[in-house]
Amino acid sequence: MTIFWSVIGFIIAMGLLVAIHEWGHYITARLLGIKVVRFSVGFGKTIYSKTWRGTEFQLALIPLGGYVKFLDERDTDSSNQDFEQSYNRQSVFKRFLVVAAGPAINLVFAWIVFSLIYFSGISGYKAVLDTTKLNSPAYQVLGADFVPQEIIKINQKDIHTWQEVNQQIALALINNQDSIEITLQEFEVDKLAPKEKQREVTLPITSLDVNSPDKNWLNQLGFIGKLPNMPAVLSEIRENTAAKSAGFKSGDIILEVDGVYIENWYQFVKKVRENPNKNLDIRYERQGIKFNKLVFIGSTEEASPRGFFGASVEFDENIIEPYRASSNYSLLSSLKMGLDHSVDLVNMTLKMLSRMLTGEVDASNLSGPITIADYSGKALQSDWVSFFTLLALLSLSLGVLNLLPIPVLDGGHLMLYIIEMIKGSPISVGSQIVLQKIGLIFILSITAFAIFNDVVRVTNV
Repeated sequence: MTIFWSVIGFIIAMGLLVAIHEWGHYITARLLGIKVVRFSVGFGKTIYSKTWRGTEFQLALIPLGGYVKFLDERDTDSSNQDFEQSYNRQSVFKRFLVVAAGPAINLVFAWIVFSLIYFSGISGYKAVLDTTKLNSPAYQVLGADFVPQEIIKINQKDIHTWQEVNQQIALALINNQDSIEITLQEFEVDKLAPKEKQREVTLPITSLDVNSPDKNWLNQLGFIGKLPNMPAVLSEIRENTAAKSAGFKSGDIILEVDGVYIENWYQFVKKVRENPNKNLDIRYERQGIKFNKLVFIGSTEEASPRGFFGASVEFDENIIEPYRASSNYSLLSSLKMGLDHSVDLVNMTLKMLSRMLTGEVDASNLSGPITIADYSGKALQSDWVSFFTLLALLSLSLGVLNLLPIPVLDGGHLMLYIIEMIKGSPISVGSQIVLQKIGLIFILSITAFAIFNDVVRVTNV
């Protein structure tokens, strides 16, 4: 089922992004009076084709890209009247605009999606610290004996959720920072803490490795988050799981596991995850009567399996509400925040690529279609915000990478057009062919390496 969603997610994500990219080329060419012969999403055998306004629109079998074919008098038998609309007869400035429009529309799409997400409201859980790990970087700076603290800023950037904490740590690592500035305020469940209860600290991050994003950076820094004290009361019981097989029902209260008293839901989850494919003696209460049951705990389908029970917790909104982060923004504020977020991500992408080339960042961070498919499937099963966030990230990456001055890519064509603008004539056809071959070999090599990285991740070699 996971593979099914990965395939579906990949096809939808790549199809949309390729269509958006090629539409940028298409609409700009049309506006400049250039005839578009074919607009293809995908390569290989044609699945579906329809001609509209003189352009053949087609879906092809392999969803790993697409192309727009312009009228060119060198490979057509059209009438001389059509030649005025041929691509090769246009000025270099028009050709430059047509090629640049593809990556540009990807960047604009990412900005619009991020802006819409901000406009719809950002939600998550506040970055509240309960305590710190002994002898960790956070412990050295904050100690362990303090009232709960909420992280409200990192490097002067507002923080609303734990996810934003991770993003700012990643940005700091990519920028080669040795430390981050954190603004904390006392967390009070019933009210907002006054400003005099805020403080700023400098936290070293030299112990973190930018090459290990899969490692829990927050855990390595020693952060222990404060969670709502949610009782271990079962809600939905999933089919074909340990909970269902053992006969648990909604409303059951978990009391003990292997003789250990369970204080809250998170303690129960921790106990289950630590015991994949093992029997656990679970004591629970149903309608005031206590029972004991020996339950065989299943496991997740991962390289490092975790125990899986198969039930959700009964949420008490009154307990959770103080920990929820929810922010709504006006349209203008959302557009600005979407733009700022896009610019930050572009800078991060370029710095990561630069550091990969210099060997400062391990090339194993490069991901290919298998990883994209995996994330697409998970995002598709989650919610619209997750899926569109992934679309925006992929679109932004597609836009940036296509602007790199590598022959075959849009950036390579733009580089040749700039040379043509400077010298007044294009470079020779022979030179263009050689550069195209070099670019193709380079792109195929990078793609093969990215796929190899994907396989290594999947097989955990």
